[in-house]
Amino acid sequence: MKIRLSLLILCVLSAVGFGLLSGPARAEAPSAADSAKFPEHVIGRADAPVTVVEYSSILCNHCATFHKDVLPEIRKAYIDTGLVRWVFRDHSLGNPWAMVGAMVLRCAPADMDYALRNSLMENAATWYGATNPLGALKGLVALAGMSPEAVDACVGNPAVLDSIRAGEQEATRLGINSTPSFVISGIDKPLIGFQSFDKFKKALDPLLKKK
Repeated sequence: MKIRLSLLILCVLSAVGFGLLSGPARAEAPSAADSAKFPEHVIGRADAPVTVVEYSSILCNHCATFHKDVLPEIRKAYIDTGLVRWVFRDHSLGNPWAMVGAMVLRCAPADMDYALRNSLMENAATWYGATNPLGALKGLVALAGMSPEAVDACVGNPAVLDSIRAGEQEATRLGINSTPSFVISGIDKPLIGFQSFDKFKKALDPLLKKK
């Protein structure tokens, strides 16, 4: 079992890091059905007048700073008040371990995602820099109630990989090649790079006045 799991993880890392997903076995694009099996995590009301899609990587320092210093303000002012629906869309930018972490987050229960995502970002240097990154990652997510067996099953599931690849393909279509980046409904161009609360306020308030 350990050998089989190691091979599965190696396949994921190789596929992400060296582009092997373009080979015959994975030539097809991720389907809508694949994405539906492991949906993106969302906070905020489903009927909120504005939707923001955040493209981020759990190994991105600017993303971690945004989650620590800016997103709590946005959540208090716009998300928890029902004005904004916030979608977390992982974008590994070709980093194999960013993809593995994204897969684990996609498998986590929706009510665990926000806290777990922040924890993996804040502790990225600890688990990503460990001698055994997967073992360190398992230790962190275990604190949120996700068992090592659940992590193994998740990382070995190609449907999880496909669900994230679908979002990454959308990022490519939009010209997003850095994180964090944000797509706001009602605004044509993505906001690329770290954004302050004031910049979000300037973008969101005019949209909300039209609703």
